[in-house]
Amino acid sequence: MAGLFIVLDGIDGAGRSTQTKKLGEYLEGLGREVLLTHEPTEASEAGRQIRRLLQSREPFDSMEMQKLFVADRAEHIAKIKSWLDQSKTVLCDRYIYSTIAFGAADVGGEHWDKLVAMNADFPRPDLALIFTLSAEQAMQRIESRGKNKERFEKQDMLAQTMANFIRIAGERSLYPETQLLYAAPGEDEVFGHIKSEVSRLLVDREEARC
Repeated sequence: MAGLFIVLDGIDGAGRSTQTKKLGEYLEGLGREVLLTHEPTEASEAGRQIRRLLQSREPFDSMEMQKLFVADRAEHIAKIKSWLDQSKTVLCDRYIYSTIAFGAADVGGEHWDKLVAMNADFPRPDLALIFTLSAEQAMQRIESRGKNKERFEKQDMLAQTMANFIRIAGERSLYPETQLLYAAPGEDEVFGHIKSEVSRLLVDREEARC
């Protein structure tokens, strides 16, 4: 059984973490060995620095933050490649799409091409599901958690980031692996759509092997 790399991405509050776990359980039921991971990681110094900055009010240079995301990913992808070589299924919560979408919302759209170039050499997943949700709905979900908001969890920031995610998915020549997934319906309905996309991927891969 060949390795499989699937990314779930989108703005905060879209339900990615919950759906990643559900998808992992589903794929394990199909006999796959599944590993769940996320970005930024907690394994690299860059990842730990990102998490500290996101949760603090400490000032930082926005482009330097994007460089930290890239440095963290460079270490992370080495592990992902190793898992895939062992025929494991890797489900990653956030990937290059978040860096570009949030990064462009933070540093400004004029830096879009630079952010794309910074992430161009990272391997692409077999499928990237981009969860879509309005900024208003996302903020309602974030506030219902009752936790302190992170630096980017502001409605105007999330609205611009959501627009950037949609732009990424629309650039088919660059990101043909992306699929938009509406995250507003109930958890089970959303997961039904995820299963449909993943099942289509598995069928396509099986047919390609024949």
